[in-house]
Amino acid sequence: MGDSGEVVLRFRPGTHVIACVRRGEDGHRHASRGEASAWMEADDPGEHATAIGGVARIGPSEAAYLRLDLAPGTYVLHCLVPDRAEGRPHIALGMFKVVHVE
Repeated sequence: MGDSGEVVLRFRPGTHVIACVRRGEDGHRHASRGEASAWMEADDPGEHATAIGGVARIGPSEAAYLRLDLAPGTYVLHCLVPDRAEGRPHIALGMFKVVHVE
């Protein structure tokens, strides 16, 4: 776990295929960005990160695969689809993982 309680994954540099699997009722889209803490707290996230990939909305019991060539750095896998009950994006409800590539 990282300092803020998020799950931290560690990858080696190179090409990775990441499976995005929908297990709940809400749809999901995932993308990857760098500098997790600064990006999530920023008024303008584009100052701290650059989108490098993503998948389209995933239907019930479906999976999508994201192929990324990762250089050393920090990335965030996240979902911005709003929760049906609260209307908040899934990332605000904890649906993200921090990835360190070293």
